[in-house]
Amino acid sequence: MISETVHSLLDALVITFSMYAMKLVNVKDSRFTYGLHRLEIVSSLANVATVVVGSIIVSLISLLYLIEGMRDQPVILTFASVIAFSLSLLPLSKRDETTRSGVWLHAVQDSLAYLIGILTGVIIIATGWYFIDPVSSLVIVSIMVLTSIKSMKGSLYVIMEGSPLDIEEMESELRKEIPGIHHIHVWDICNHLRVATLHVEEQSNVTLKELDEKRVKIEKLLGERFNINHVTIQFESEAERS
Repeated sequence: MISETVHSLLDALVITFSMYAMKLVNVKDSRFTYGLHRLEIVSSLANVATVVVGSIIVSLISLLYLIEGMRDQPVILTFASVIAFSLSLLPLSKRDETTRSGVWLHAVQDSLAYLIGILTGVIIIATGWYFIDPVSSLVIVSIMVLTSIKSMKGSLYVIMEGSPLDIEEMESELRKEIPGIHHIHVWDICNHLRVATLHVEEQSNVTLKELDEKRVKIEKLLGERFNINHVTIQFESEAERS
């Protein structure tokens, strides 16, 4: 009961934060020129980290129980796990763009933990093997860590503005259609907003209308081929480069 109280408290805090963060995503603020979409990544990271930390705390409490000779009531453990497992399935039916990498993964991990809790209770009732309790906790922590690594690495990569694309390969491909393109930078603001900046060499006698037509072509090309939503293009003359 103590370990589940800690788990539920952490869940309540992080999911409340996630709900509040999702409301702020589309709020316009002149201090954040790309919007507050990065809160989606922070929310995802907080959800995954909370599951891992919560699982470790639960395991430590279970080990303390084993050392001190204290025992849970397996019937209560099983009954509570069944109820918690049923409730944890509700968020799984509401997967969408804003929650798929954070709250949704959190719900999947919780469901796995409660399912293991049910199996643990059944085994203890059938065999009397109380040492299964801390063993199952260690299994849960291992599952949580292994299922969280990819999501945590992905979130940190976005926060550090790592490029989701191979820039050298991208530049090589684009030069076949736009010879003067260079200085390409691409990064993700969040899961559904990808940004790019780049330079394009042009002859000094090109008209503004021609440059505008080329800009539209480049934006369309980047959107269709690389899923880039926002592009900033700097044109420069060949004379300036030389």
